[in-house]
Amino acid sequence: MNVIMFSSDDKIFDHKHDSYIRMKEYSQLVNSIDVLIFCDQNKIYSDGKLTIYPLNAYCKFFKPFYYIKASLRLAKYKKIGSVVTQDPLFYGLCGYLIARMLKAKLIVSVYGTNIFNVHWLKESFSNRLRFYLGQFILSRANVIQADGFEDIKELKYRYGNKVFWKPIIPSNIEEFIRIKRNPHRDIFEILFVGRLVKQKNIPFLVEIIKGVTARSIDKKIHFTIIGDGPLRHYLLDQINRNHLGDFIDYRQECSRQEMVQIYAKSQLLILSSLYEGFAKVFMEAAAAGLPIVSTRVSGVSNIIINKENSFVLEQGDLEGYLERIFELIEQPSLWDKFSNNIRKDFVLKYRASMTINIQKEIFEYIHKKRLLIITQIIDVNHGVLGFFHHWVEEFSKECSVVTLICLQKGEHSYFKNVKILSLGKDNCRKCNRIGYLFRFYLYIWRERNNYDAVFVHMNQLYVILGGLLWRILGKKIGLWYTHGSIPYSLWLAEVFTNIIFTASPESFRLNSNKILVTGHGIDTEIFIPDPNLKSHDKVMGLLTIGRISPVKDYETLLRSLSSLSVRGINFNLKIIGGPGNEEQKRYLIYLKELIKELNLSEHVELLGSLPQSQIVKYLQADEIFVSMSNTGSLDKAVLEAMACGLPVITCNEAFVSILRSFQRYLIFEKKNSEQLADKIESLYMMTNEDKAILCAELRNIVVCHHNLSSLIKNIILSYESK
Repeated sequence: MNVIMFSSDDKIFDHKHDSYIRMKEYSQLVNSIDVLIFCDQNKIYSDGKLTIYPLNAYCKFFKPFYYIKASLRLAKYKKIGSVVTQDPLFYGLCGYLIARMLKAKLIVSVYGTNIFNVHWLKESFSNRLRFYLGQFILSRANVIQADGFEDIKELKYRYGNKVFWKPIIPSNIEEFIRIKRNPHRDIFEILFVGRLVKQKNIPFLVEIIKGVTARSIDKKIHFTIIGDGPLRHYLLDQINRNHLGDFIDYRQECSRQEMVQIYAKSQLLILSSLYEGFAKVFMEAAAAGLPIVSTRVSGVSNIIINKENSFVLEQGDLEGYLERIFELIEQPSLWDKFSNNIRKDFVLKYRASMTINIQKEIFEYIHKKRLLIITQIIDVNHGVLGFFHHWVEEFSKECSVVTLICLQKGEHSYFKNVKILSLGKDNCRKCNRIGYLFRFYLYIWRERNNYDAVFVHMNQLYVILGGLLWRILGKKIGLWYTHGSIPYSLWLAEVFTNIIFTASPESFRLNSNKILVTGHGIDTEIFIPDPNLKSHDKVMGLLTIGRISPVKDYETLLRSLSSLSVRGINFNLKIIGGPGNEEQKRYLIYLKELIKELNLSEHVELLGSLPQSQIVKYLQADEIFVSMSNTGSLDKAVLEAMACGLPVITCNEAFVSILRSFQRYLIFEKKNSEQLADKIESLYMMTNEDKAILCAELRNIVVCHHNLSSLIKNIILSYESK
């Protein structure tokens, strides 16, 4: 993946600075990183996979055009996979526009500026207007990365699993951890580090300094202030007006090594910010064993435990702030406790490698597909569609986000990155089709920024309903269809789809250049042979699975069993499956009468519909699986039997090519009960050695060509190629 990043930190040109070191590390995770930065530099810098492009513009208004121009130029030479911006506002808007143009993923950083923070909103009227821009960008970002715990909670509540906690741990943090503390000095050094901007509440900082220096105590107090920004002149003016110069050492900036030395001689870090993420100074102070007195901002909970390793005060509580500072000055034992605790807590929770590891996770996440799945039922215990629960589980492994819309929701596992939305059939029996339709359009529109592609399972009507909208939104549409019938709705759905997935050529009989034959999806980790469950008595165990429907042709099987009974073969047949409508219920009554008529009542068990977990045990225990289905599509139940090492006999034309090598044993003519009886008897008489070889070959066919894990991977890859 090739990445474009926007930056405003001109320190990135300094090879020893954290910004450069971090970008260099990030570049090792991808094919390339191109950093675009407005600065006074003129020379392009390149170091392996990292390239830094300095840009110049006459005013801020023209910056988006320069970003777009530079990005499009880069896109001529390589495919851009993602665009990373440093905020959800100006840079976020530029990143969003470029990501849309290049069809790339958008990563938005929320460090310090959280648009939902009340103090940020109150800061200016323009912020209240920018708030709506920020909402627009964040809702359309593929990934949001933030560092403050409170920010993360807020953002996750609003935007879900696409929000990542990524603290920016300084690369030289070990130098701070190695600092040896010397608390018993004559001068108590208080440190403030930060940009001199409104966010840092510089007027409150001045009041703190005035309050501390005004109080008479035995120990001398000295402040070090490091930082630059638009409020620098205000700060210096306040220092002069209040005659604070003797108490303050002010520096605009310091080198990395100087910062370590300053932390080494300091005994307390103070923060007066109105809002803040997990600021770098929090980490440096904690690693150095420096207690902190801070206003309540998002980043404090990342490391501070109030009254255990530092103090946290509410915004504007000047008296409380001063009292806490003097507690630490006047109580050395409390200072020792806080110093030891905060360093220990930091070392236990954080490592320099954490940032790069989380960035790797983000790049892996964004490289994966975000998928909308639409199916009829999600219920692990459903007799017919229970298998799809395992499909969703596999999709969740291959996709960063899965949004699943189903008509009915039953028992299911809760996967971390899967959001399940029901159209309401499970909890509202009186809901009509208008209600289902309303929810369907509500969900596909509301979730439009959370999926890149659509996978519709076995119901082409959803493609017809949503196809036009998905096409307008640029979502690729895939339809899974495995059935011999060709309804008119299938013709219309074919127009909207980008890809039609099917298990075999016989399973989709409409002529189309969109067809992709993928094989079926059998979970070969679940459907496995188990010799311990095999019965060793003289009764032949037969099994068939499928809906109780005329198309399954159960009467042919029953008549073949009657023939086997005449031949003196002892057997037991289990039929798993139930009727789904009135016609099928009448067919079940007919089968029961036929069983009595053929004197098979003692040999045939009608078990009804069973969950997949129970079906597996029957497949593992019986000797022969029989399928009389006339649908012409690749029957999943037959493949599941093969995966369990169970010999199968079928008349389904879709299996002729698959079972060609074993056709004399396993394929019979439709509705030919005598031929079916011959095939069953032939398998029953087969030696154990030959039967073991046959079963191993049948399972191998499923593992190689109809494995669920391989199927899902192929489906995801197919969206990329279309």
